[in-house]
Amino acid sequence: MFRASRVESVLGELGPLADPGYRDRLAKFGSHPAKALGVTMPQLRKLAKSLGRDQELALGLWESGVHEARILATLVAELGQMTVAIADAWVGELDSWDVCDQACTNLFRHCPGPMGRRWFGLVRSRSLCGKLGL
Repeated sequence: MFRASRVESVLGELGPLADPGYRDRLAKFGSHPAKALGVTMPQLRKLAKSLGRDQELALGLWESGVHEARILATLVAELGQMTVAIADAWVGELDSWDVCDQACTNLFRHCPGPMGRRWFGLVRSRSLCGKLGL
């Protein structure tokens, strides 16, 4: 479905940006250090801008399970290619407050009509917020 080589290349770009100290600070806010590298949002936004919109890349980054790659996926996903199945799967896999927040901020709130409201509502639902400790 997605080009593994491009995904691996982008994951390789994240490595040098990693800051173990920042990663450890993320743990205090409920992120999972075992899956996190410690890349800051300004660095992720800069990388996303250089990558441009690419739905295949977004799917591969999300599939990687890497904390920052999932945030990056929300920045490079193409709204017109987000389906209910994809978004529902992503919502079901949210496991930290910052990925949840970035998915809402970067992606779900921009989805057109009832689809965007549905995903935003699912993420903000009491049960998911409770699961994430929000």
